[in-house]
This record gives sequence, structure tokens and C-alpha cells, in this order.
Amino acid sequence: MDFRYAEEMFSVGRELLDVLRGRPRERPIRFLVRVSDVVPRLMVFRVLQTVLKMPEKVQLVCYEGNT
Repeated sequence: MDFRYAEEMFSVGRELLDVLRGRPRERPIRFLVRVSDVVPRLMVFRVLQTVLKMPEKVQLVCYEGNT
């Protein structure tokens, strides 16, 4: 099994956290995610779970679609 794709997703998640930590906290951060239906939902959930655990308020909007 090839885990390069999963590692890239988690790397992007870590990068996102670094970017979001530098923003002001007055209003929620709108976080728009578009996910291909071929990506396992558990993987998407684990990446987004990190964002939802942040101390900043986040408005998560997630769309799923085909490739």
C-alpha cells in the first residue's frame, strides 16, 4: 500500500495549522474544503479533526464530489 498520498494530506494539515495560528481571533475562520469521493472519509475526518480542535473558532464547510 502506498502511503505517500496520506502523508501529503497530513503535511498539508500541519501547514494549515501554522497559517491559522497567525490570524486574529475576533471572528471565526471560514475553512472551505472540497474532497474527492475517492478519498476515504476516515482520512478526511482525521485531517479535519485537527482543525476543529484548535482554540480558534472555525466555521467548517465541507463539500464532497467526484473527481
